[in-house]
Amino acid sequence: MKEEISLRLKNPEGKTGIRNCVVSLPLRRQDQNLKKLKGIKTQAVAVGYWPESEEVRRQLMFGIGEIAEEVEVVNGQDTG
Repeated sequence: MKEEISLRLKNPEGKTGIRNCVVSLPLRRQDQNLKKLKGIKTQAVAVGYWPESEEVRRQLMFGIGEIAEEVEVVNGQDTG
């Protein structure tokens, strides 16, 4: 059984009701499937790769929707 990997991001300003967010997310090799902000339309764009590899090292994530004080980054395909 494959373990679900997730990451929780917290809005440093603590504001709710925000409609857009941009996250620059560093990825470990085992986190390659983290491509979606839970409950928000998301587009993930790879912007850096591990040396001599096709594995993403950093990705930009763009989210549109009702952004809560905390947002979970989860496995899945982006919906952008």
